[in-house]
Amino acid sequence: MRRGPHPGLRLRAATAWGAGALHLSFGLSVVAYQLVRSQLVEDRQDRTTVQAYVNARAVRNALRTPDPDLNTILGSLSTNAGSTILAWADGRWFAGSVGTGPDLLPDALQQAVIEGDAGSQIVDVGGVPSVVVGVPVAEVNARYYELIPLDDIDQALAGLASGLGLAA
Repeated sequence: MRRGPHPGLRLRAATAWGAGALHLSFGLSVVAYQLVRSQLVEDRQDRTTVQAYVNARAVRNALRTPDPDLNTILGSLSTNAGSTILAWADGRWFAGSVGTGPDLLPDALQQAVIEGDAGSQIVDVGGVPSVVVGVPVAEVNARYYELIPLDDIDQALAGLASGLGLAA
């Protein structure tokens, strides 16, 4: 009984090199994706944190005045597109837009801000990844929160993943 022809050494070597190149290409694509993702998200968190501190300072200054209208103040603050602003002062919540409330805020972040620590966290708000920044405004017994959607970064990363997948 004779079996069919065995693949030659050249074919086996070429197949092994091809498989190795595919694995290397895939690995580099994953590394590139992770680096770009972390840089984009980190940059957005940094910019968001700076803007939240500026806005928290504006809220503090407004709350120092007699009879401040916090809803109007929150609505006038400079924010990123699609941002949601919340503040707690005088024992109640205020929002920069209708339909938003403290239920959007992670409990751990709220607790940290209550304890006097600023912080940020990435959360899912209605299926959209978002950065939430919380800043205590201790001088006037208030807290300031800003939620910024990351949907533009999410879309860019989806395109990057498709391109890297095709290139690999």
